[in-house]
This record gives sequence, C-alpha cells and structure tokens, in this order.
Amino acid sequence: MQDEASSRYSKARKKRGFYDCGFNCIDGFEAEKNLYAAGDASDVWRYTGEHWVPIDIGIDNENILSVCCAEDGFVYLGTESGKLLKGRENSWTEIETPFSRDIISLASFENRVYMATPSRLYSYDGKDIQPVIYNTKEKEVPLDAGFLDAGYGHLLSVGNRSISIYDGKEWRILYGGSPMDIDTANKFAEDLLTKSVNLMNTIEDGLSKQK
Repeated sequence: MQDEASSRYSKARKKRGFYDCGFNCIDGFEAEKNLYAAGDASDVWRYTGEHWVPIDIGIDNENILSVCCAEDGFVYLGTESGKLLKGRENSWTEIETPFSRDIISLASFENRVYMATPSRLYSYDGKDIQPVIYNTKEKEVPLDAGFLDAGYGHLLSVGNRSISIYDGKEWRILYGGSPMDIDTANKFAEDLLTKSVNLMNTIEDGLSKQK
C-alpha cells in the first residue's frame, strides 16, 4: 500500500515538474502517535505509532502548506491555492474560504481554528470564516499574520509587519504599530516567559517523580 502511494506521489510530482520529495508541515494529536504530515501534490501521511500510512484527501495536485490537529478532533489542511480541508484518516471535506492563495499557517485555540494568509489573520468557528480585528483607540484594523503557534494559554501570530498575542480575551500587539508602549510590551513578554518557564519546571518535576 505504501509502495503504491509512493508511486502515485512520484508520478504526480513529475507531472508538475517536481522530482524531489518531502513535507511542508507536520502536526499531531499525540507526540508518539496519530501524527499528520503533508506536502506538495496532495501528499498526506499519518503516523499510527507504528507505521506511516498514506492518506487520500480526495483532491489531487494541491500543495499543502499547513496542517493543524485541532481541539475538535479533526485535522485541518491549508493549501497554496487557498483551500481549507477538514477531516481525518481518509474522510475529508472542503470548507469554503474567501481566499485565492496561500494559507500559510494554521493553529487551534479556544475551540477555533486560526489561519494565516499573506495579508491577514482569520478565524473559523465551525460555521464561518471571519477576519480577526484588533480594536485600537482610533479604529478597527485587521491583524497582520504569517506564522501561528498556540500554547501555554496563548496564541502567537508573527507577520511581516507585526507580532501579536492573544490570551482568549484580548489581543496585544507586541511589535508593529501598537498602541502599547515599549516598556509595557517588554513587561508583558517577560511575564509570559516567566509563566512558560514555571510551567516547564512543573512538568519536569512531575515527570521526574514518576521515574
């Protein structure tokens, strides 16, 4: 089965002018099993804990740029042509998007899936895709985006023009046109780092006690 999938993948890449192999993104529900990796030519594989198996997403010749194993138990794939796919194993559906190009990054946070495009940040609540808006004192502005990461109770968005962080209630722009002054931004970043270090120490202490 794996040899057959590898052959299909090689033929698809050669047809599009590609002759090398590799993945663009990887994510998982658990570190040691149930991982998903994806790349060009609709190439998606799942690691079961013992083997890597090919996944049929039902669409050919899509370059997949981002993957997210979300809190709702589904896997989301973002493509170079702006498609968003939702599914798991060999059952997938396409979610209608307003995009015509790259979904660069995906992240799951507070029961929403966030997606970064070259121009701005969007969120998906299971029904609708909406741009994420930051409220300044002067006006509402769409957040810049590029790469996303969620952890330690926060969502981080790093774009070409700004860096912003979300705690589930409020967006704070740490860099790039922020109403937050530099001292406040530095203090916020230091506090977040301290909380992260303390959490890691707690996890390490718990693991050492289990040994």
